[in-house]
Amino acid sequence: MPRLLQDILMESSERYMTYVDCVVQAFFVHIFATVSHTVLMIMAFDRYVAICNPLRYTAIMTNKMVVKLSALAWGVSVPAVAILIGLTVRLSRCRYKIENPFCDNASLFKLS
Repeated sequence: MPRLLQDILMESSERYMTYVDCVVQAFFVHIFATVSHTVLMIMAFDRYVAICNPLRYTAIMTNKMVVKLSALAWGVSVPAVAILIGLTVRLSRCRYKIENPFCDNASLFKLS
């Protein structure tokens, strides 16, 4: 994020981002988005249990279950994004100039 803010304030001719910086930024942006969506699904499951099984809620949603669901959110997100970025990185590149100040998977595909 600091790199994105720096690039927004710079002239477009002075922007420069290396390929490695772009890959790292894309990895962490995708991790953040994937974990955020997974946590929203966990919150929806929590509300579902609270509404549909109100008397059993405390037995189902224990501290241990919350830790398991949180670990599952990270455990699913990290390998999924690592595979996504890994498949993108292995493509050959025709260009090295990164035009966008924000790197994501589409920006990496444009270089191929």
